[in-house]
Amino acid sequence: MAVTTGSDPAPANWRGFTIKADSAGARWADYPTIGLDASGLYISANMFAVSSGSTLVNFVGVPKSSLTAGVPSITGFVKQQNIAPNTTGFSLQPAVDLGNTGLPAPILSAYNKPAGLLKRSDVPANFFTSPTLNTAGPIINVAARNNPPSARQPGPDDNIDTGDTRFDGNIVLQNGHLWAAHGVNVSGRAAIEWYEINEPTNAILQSGLISDPSTGVTTFSPITQTHLGSGTYFVDFGAGENRWGDYSATVLDPSDPNSFWTFQEFANGTDNWGIRITQILVPEPTSALLGVIGLVGFFGYAVRRRWKQ
Repeated sequence: MAVTTGSDPAPANWRGFTIKADSAGARWADYPTIGLDASGLYISANMFAVSSGSTLVNFVGVPKSSLTAGVPSITGFVKQQNIAPNTTGFSLQPAVDLGNTGLPAPILSAYNKPAGLLKRSDVPANFFTSPTLNTAGPIINVAARNNPPSARQPGPDDNIDTGDTRFDGNIVLQNGHLWAAHGVNVSGRAAIEWYEINEPTNAILQSGLISDPSTGVTTFSPITQTHLGSGTYFVDFGAGENRWGDYSATVLDPSDPNSFWTFQEFANGTDNWGIRITQILVPEPTSALLGVIGLVGFFGYAVRRRWKQ
């Protein structure tokens, strides 16, 4: 992880740190997730065995006061290792708390979406003195949907691997509500399902789908190309599915509700990828549009109205 020493994000102003993923060196970390609030920054990862053994989950907390000190550090970081995934689910997503409140903090996982089950856990108030997650949170019942199928793409290359139903983007906490979205299968095509969850009660307040089961194309307005690729990309690792988009996100600027930042992969050479960072500006929304625009920003779905690099 890294933090800037001031408001200028120039490369020279970053201070980086490493935390060993597994103290025993028996497992390696995959699919790291991140959340933050007034108390700390939280990272989770699925832990796969280096040689043999079960797959577990690890969770790290770093005090925010250490990261934002005059001389940034990770002093006071804590780690819970070897969490059984049947208690929490894989790919734990700690909340990004836009209200900047402190612990306890919610965690969400897709748990068993094909059976219609999400799982709520929590970072407890005493996590930095006793690093054990609260896994007693409830199962949240939702519509049962399977993993999304591969997405079509032009040309002869294999279709794009869309992953599974895990929450692979931030969940967001604001004004007592959790917002989350993930990939699902709708009528045999990849789609996005989103939720608004009452954080204190875990009740589903509303949910919806972004999908087009007839054509597989969903757009809100004409597409804007933010950056042209420099080559073709085909890397399937022998799986028959072209991996793409794992390292992508679109997030709301916490200081400006009409500004979003999108981080998207592009082919910077044949079978190589880079990340393009683009700022997206949207007009002052009406009350009817506010919810849609907020969801789009939170969940990595590009709003293409007007943009500025």
